[in-house]
Amino acid sequence: MVVRFDRVASTSSGVARLALCAALAGCGDDAPPPEPQRCPVVKREATLVIARLGFVRGDPMRDGVSDGLDLDDHDSTVGDAVGCGRPDFIAPDGRRGVDNQLARLLPAVDQLTGGALDGLIQGAINNGQLLVALTLEDLDDRCNDPDVTLVVRRVQGAPLVGADNLLDPGQTFDLTRAEPVTRARGRVTDGLLTVAPTRIPLPVAVLDARFVLNFYSARARIRLLADGNAEGILGGGVSVREFGAETERFGIDPPVRDVIRTTMRLTADLAPDESGACQHLSAAVAIVARSAFVNP
Repeated sequence: MVVRFDRVASTSSGVARLALCAALAGCGDDAPPPEPQRCPVVKREATLVIARLGFVRGDPMRDGVSDGLDLDDHDSTVGDAVGCGRPDFIAPDGRRGVDNQLARLLPAVDQLTGGALDGLIQGAINNGQLLVALTLEDLDDRCNDPDVTLVVRRVQGAPLVGADNLLDPGQTFDLTRAEPVTRARGRVTDGLLTVAPTRIPLPVAVLDARFVLNFYSARARIRLLADGNAEGILGGGVSVREFGAETERFGIDPPVRDVIRTTMRLTADLAPDESGACQHLSAAVAIVARSAFVNP
């Protein structure tokens, strides 16, 4: 390209020529190459609070169908050596190997509570008795990030509830320091958060009962939504022994309590001991989470 200057008689014209040269990507071979753009990596953190938590039930119209997660990486069938012979479910979307044996017991639980279990849990969330925050640390991209940390912890506060009977997004809560904190490595793929197996303690508040329901070898499939909220499933194994000890405080008649314990032992499908008897019962909870902030 040839640039002709017919009149270069003033300092201002010279400046103009220099500016034009710069715009045309340099004047001659001596022009230094442009400095590469530097894009600093900014670590981000996203926090949500569980606004709805409910145990996942089986499909009443299709036997053997239930949502949930594959907790043992195996599609167990009747009499299978893996899963203590308890057949796994098929998810509504066709995924096989779903471990959610608690779904087989929930109809009996609903009879005992008059179908009020989910409503009681929702009430405990809305009045601030059952607030659980999920924080994603080192989140660089909400769509795809191969290495994030999920932090599960109890928080406290007086939540605001919207017309949908769920916590409003964007609220600030205080950390409950006396409660356990769980950290798990995970990844985000196409907006779906999954975590490596870990123990997730879920606090439960139903009427006068207050206890921690430990999910062992727990996994998660949580969809991060564009509006900053999330929804998905947490799954894990519930210790038959631990849950049996908690039932002592439920105010349930001893015969009914014994039936629950026996049924759990007969239905347990995870964590076999040396004799081959499974010690954990697979379970799944569906969650809806709203964006939130937690005071340090």
